[in-house]
Amino acid sequence: MLCLTGEDDRATLVPDGFNLGAYRFDHALNLHHITDAPASTFEAADGDMVRAYNRLIAIQADQWERGDIFDLPQLAQAA
Repeated sequence: MLCLTGEDDRATLVPDGFNLGAYRFDHALNLHHITDAPASTFEAADGDMVRAYNRLIAIQADQWERGDIFDLPQLAQAA
Protein backbone atom coordinates (compact mmCIF):
# COMPACT_ATOMS: atom_id res chain seq x y z
CA MET A 1 0.00 0.00 0.00
CA LEU A 2 1.10 3.56 -0.53
CA CYS A 3 0.81 6.11 2.28
CA LEU A 4 1.38 9.84 1.98
CA THR A 5 1.11 11.70 5.25
CA GLY A 6 0.30 15.41 5.24
CA GLU A 7 3.86 16.46 6.08
CA ASP A 8 5.61 14.16 3.55
CA ASP A 9 6.55 15.01 -0.02
CA ARG A 10 6.98 11.36 -0.99
CA ALA A 11 4.90 8.27 -0.33
CA THR A 12 6.00 5.26 1.65
CA LEU A 13 5.37 1.64 0.67
CA VAL A 14 3.72 -0.24 3.53
CA PRO A 15 3.51 -4.06 3.55
CA ASP A 16 0.17 -5.65 4.51
CA GLY A 17 1.27 -5.95 8.12
CA PHE A 18 1.78 -2.51 9.61
CA ASN A 19 4.12 -4.14 12.11
CA LEU A 20 6.78 -4.60 9.39
CA GLY A 21 7.60 -0.92 9.04
CA ALA A 22 7.63 0.77 5.65
CA TYR A 23 9.92 1.48 2.70
CA ARG A 24 10.78 4.64 0.83
CA PHE A 25 12.70 5.32 -2.38
CA ASP A 26 15.28 8.11 -2.26
CA HIS A 27 16.09 10.43 -5.19
CA ALA A 28 18.47 7.82 -6.66
CA LEU A 29 15.74 5.11 -6.44
CA ASN A 30 17.51 3.32 -3.58
CA LEU A 31 15.00 1.60 -1.31
CA HIS A 32 15.30 2.34 2.42
CA HIS A 33 13.56 0.53 5.27
CA ILE A 34 11.78 2.64 7.89
CA THR A 35 11.30 0.85 11.20
CA ASP A 36 7.93 2.40 12.02
CA ALA A 37 5.06 2.42 9.53
CA PRO A 38 3.29 5.78 9.13
CA ALA A 39 0.20 4.27 10.82
CA SER A 40 -0.47 1.29 13.05
CA THR A 41 -3.59 -0.08 11.32
CA PHE A 42 -5.31 -0.06 7.96
CA GLU A 43 -8.08 2.12 9.36
CA ALA A 44 -5.62 4.65 10.77
CA ALA A 45 -3.83 4.83 7.40
CA ASP A 46 -7.00 5.28 5.32
CA GLY A 47 -6.66 9.04 4.77
CA ASP A 48 -2.95 8.79 4.01
CA MET A 49 -3.58 5.99 1.51
CA VAL A 50 -6.30 8.01 -0.24
CA ARG A 51 -3.91 11.00 -0.38
CA ALA A 52 -1.13 8.83 -1.87
CA TYR A 53 -3.29 7.25 -4.57
CA ASN A 54 -4.89 10.59 -5.48
CA ARG A 55 -1.38 12.03 -5.91
CA LEU A 56 -0.37 9.05 -8.05
CA ILE A 57 -3.45 9.52 -10.26
CA ALA A 58 -2.64 13.25 -10.61
CA ILE A 59 0.96 12.48 -11.63
CA GLN A 60 -0.23 9.96 -14.20
CA ALA A 61 -2.77 12.43 -15.64
CA ASP A 62 -0.04 15.10 -15.95
CA GLN A 63 2.24 12.64 -17.75
CA TRP A 64 -0.52 11.59 -20.16
CA GLU A 65 -1.37 15.23 -20.86
CA ARG A 66 2.29 15.96 -21.71
CA GLY A 67 2.51 12.80 -23.83
CA ASP A 68 5.34 11.35 -21.75
CA ILE A 69 6.45 7.86 -22.76
CA PHE A 70 8.55 5.73 -20.43
CA ASP A 71 10.75 2.74 -21.17
CA LEU A 72 9.12 0.50 -18.57
CA PRO A 73 11.60 -2.44 -18.69
CA GLN A 74 14.48 -0.04 -18.00
CA LEU A 75 12.57 1.70 -15.19
CA ALA A 76 11.58 -1.66 -13.67
CA GLN A 77 15.24 -2.65 -13.47
CA ALA A 78 16.06 0.61 -11.69
CA ALA A 79 13.30 0.09 -9.16
